[in-house]
Amino acid sequence: VSYVSSSDESIKELFTPDESNDSDLPCHFPENTQNQDVLKRGTKNFITPNLMASLDRCQLSVRDSVYVIHAVVEVLSHNTEECIINKSSIYRIRQIKRKEFAESIKVAFQNVIPQILTVHWYGKQLPALNVRDAKEERLPIIVSFGEREQLIGVPKLQNATGKEQAHAVWIALTHWCLETNVQILCSDTTASNTSRLNGACILLEQKLNREMLFSQAVFTYMS
Repeated sequence: VSYVSSSDESIKELFTPDESNDSDLPCHFPENTQNQDVLKRGTKNFITPNLMASLDRCQLSVRDSVYVIHAVVEVLSHNTEECIINKSSIYRIRQIKRKEFAESIKVAFQNVIPQILTVHWYGKQLPALNVRDAKEERLPIIVSFGEREQLIGVPKLQNATGKEQAHAVWIALTHWCLETNVQILCSDTTASNTSRLNGACILLEQKLNREMLFSQAVFTYMS
């Protein structure tokens, strides 16, 4: 073990570079960096709506989806370097496919809707999507006719007041172009829905500019 004196001269000698030693060190630089191979992402898109639906049904995250897809492509003896298998691309493709699938459901439903629809809404505390072990107020909104039902939205609410619920239902109906077909309102009988002045039902009638029928929601609990 060597000990260094604390004097200025000793410290200066310790950190002074030795030019004779530096001149003997070999330095190698590439002659042409353009000839080096560049890592390229695959361009073959093989994500179908059925595959996307299967990943969502199994509740696989983007990272898990990439892992599973990569393993399947290898088992099928395909070149993984030619396929689009990375987190950012898989995320974008799943978002696009989900939007296309949602639009196809909306178009198919609008082709069969009758003149009279019933809109149902029920406030519920659901697990938050961005905070672990937390819950947030959500409002599932459903329209029905005959024996058919269609979920048209599950918006997040800042609070469960009648004004917030009425606005959320109205936005969902407008987005699906159903504001002229809805004639019946169905919800529970809490004050936020049935209040004479600020209930969601009376506020919806004002937004839709007509009187509507009200049906009380009936819940059946199976033991």
